[in-house]
This record gives sequence, C-alpha cells and structure tokens, in this order.
Amino acid sequence: DYKEGQQLGLNVKLMDAGLENLCRTVVDSVEECIGFMPQHAGNTENRKPHQGKEREIEHEIKKVDRKTSRRNES
Repeated sequence: DYKEGQQLGLNVKLMDAGLENLCRTVVDSVEECIGFMPQHAGNTENRKPHQGKEREIEHEIKKVDRKTSRRNES
C-alpha cells in the first residue's frame, strides 16, 4: 500500500505501530459518518448510531497519550 501510494503521487507516511488502533478507528468512523451532519452535543435523543464513534476515538487518543507520556518519562 505504501509503495502504491507513492507511485500514485500521494504524500504517504509509514504509521507508528502504536497508532494503528487510533488510525483504524478514525478511518472506520469517517467511512460511517460520510453524508451525516453532527447533532447538537446536548441532544442525545436524536443521536445517530455513528456518533458513538466519538467516544471510541477519544479512548484511542487517550491510550496513545498514555503510551507517549510513559516513553517520555523513561
């Protein structure tokens, strides 16, 4: 995929293995959310199923932040 992206002239970079879950969650969320506008944050009654991905993304970001801070402490 990396070489194919380069051949197509795309600005591709290799992914840090620790970011794989976060990247996959974001990509999956984008695919699910295309064509939808976010609801007002306080309006949970009319939330769409894809909006639960926000929490999943936040969770993955926190995991990456914890790993990064542990590396920096070492």
